[in-house]
Amino acid sequence: GGWINPPSLCIANLARHPTLIQASFGHRVHRLQRVAGLWRALSASGELLGEAPVVVLANAADARRLALTDWLPLSSARGQVSHLPAAKLAPLARVICGNGYLTPAVDGWISAGASFFPEDDSQHLRLGEHLENLDRANKMLPGFAEQLSASELEGRVSHRSVSPDRLPMLGELPSVALGNGFNLATVPRQQGLYLFSALGARGLAWSSLLAEELASRIAGEPLPLRRSLADRLDPARFLFLRR
Repeated sequence: GGWINPPSLCIANLARHPTLIQASFGHRVHRLQRVAGLWRALSASGELLGEAPVVVLANAADARRLALTDWLPLSSARGQVSHLPAAKLAPLARVICGNGYLTPAVDGWISAGASFFPEDDSQHLRLGEHLENLDRANKMLPGFAEQLSASELEGRVSHRSVSPDRLPMLGELPSVALGNGFNLATVPRQQGLYLFSALGARGLAWSSLLAEELASRIAGEPLPLRRSLADRLDPARFLFLRR
């Protein structure tokens, strides 16, 4: 029913409460350390990058590294988007979705996507995936991009975080690697360390609702999701599904 330009959404969210949000870019968090009730983010040299009582790991599949959760089945899936020159195509007034998607032009380019290849870490553009995206576009809108050559297209490659059951992982991370003797309500947790990942190919559709769910949990407010559904998103579910 709609579409969003992700960079502009991020800029708008950061600008919404400029006095409450301190943005810090260009730093790589090497590890997390809990000291006196605070989580400390440290660089590779041990420099303190920041500290707070609550940390939300929203860094896709790389969250496993910081959370030290080798047991968590969080992986990535490569996706390539093709950028189609809008000047050579019929104008689009709205987003088109089917087996793929086409967006209205932004800065002269229509985005067509996207491929999906699990466990593929390559960052390079591939001709075959451009061909797939053009094929999807022409099946959704017959003849729309037939005049374009895949070999001349630009694009972008990103990696979605995914889970085996294709549901997000949202909640406070457990502090144990096995679920023996516990259930979701009693499993020990790493206090203040939350995971927000595995949104897969539905990130924009799920992110706002799940962000509200997570904020409500942290603040101790009523939850927007019913408990049965929230439990299906709990990353600790994989402690019990592995049996």
